[in-house]
Amino acid sequence: MDEDKDKASKGEIDSFETRIRKYGDLFVWKEILSIGSRENGKKVLFITNDVKEDWWVLKGEQKDVVCMRDELRQEYLGTVGNDNIEFMNLSKFYELFSDYYKMCDIKTTLELEYRVYVHGLVYGKYMSEIEEKMYERAEKIEWEDINPDFHNINVPDINIYGFDIGEITLHYDDDGETAFYDVVLSTDPFFVEINRKDGELFLLLGDVEIMGNLMIQIQRDLRNLDEDGLSIKDFSYDVLLIRDAQEVLLEREQDAKAEMDDALEEYYRH
Repeated sequence: MDEDKDKASKGEIDSFETRIRKYGDLFVWKEILSIGSRENGKKVLFITNDVKEDWWVLKGEQKDVVCMRDELRQEYLGTVGNDNIEFMNLSKFYELFSDYYKMCDIKTTLELEYRVYVHGLVYGKYMSEIEEKMYERAEKIEWEDINPDFHNINVPDINIYGFDIGEITLHYDDDGETAFYDVVLSTDPFFVEINRKDGELFLLLGDVEIMGNLMIQIQRDLRNLDEDGLSIKDFSYDVLLIRDAQEVLLEREQDAKAEMDDALEEYYRH
């Protein structure tokens, strides 16, 4: 029951965050139209690392950016009266800016924007692949190594609700033609319930709170900054908490009592 409640709550949060992002994008676009109308024909440049179909025409499974959506350009033309607008990601902006002003070489450019660049790829182009690899690695955890009592168990259900970007290390190959971003991704802590089947019964053995750590590497071609690739390097995990069945059931009992007390309080209030 608690697990279903957690899943429902997570779904509500995801839905809310999706709506916020949706209306946030609309607000940004309306502001762009307003700026274009005020600037009397001046070129408007919108710089974003938000790689999604709301903004861009994307191609291929890797969702490579091609150009801004034609519907947006047509709306801009109809509203502002000209189509002097361009979309650009941050890395392209740095590249053109540095070249125009002869301010710094390409490596300096990469070092200025490496965190924004990695963030855009991890939560955009490669997010689905990264999540898939996290689940694959987490499902291979040897639970008996965590607790010797967790043997002959059923395959546990794993739910990873999110992850954060940790340390990023930027380095180059010997020829200086490829940049490598070594990135540590850490999941939000999540609980895994451990059960064993005994005949027709499922016996609760306990649960474990885990935080997974996935090490990835992003490769970037310095001869063509729009070319990149992803490699999965390693997976580790931290055990944050181990509880036996008695502790888990006691917490559930306390949660159920708290819910009942809240329901009664709400009932008598009305």
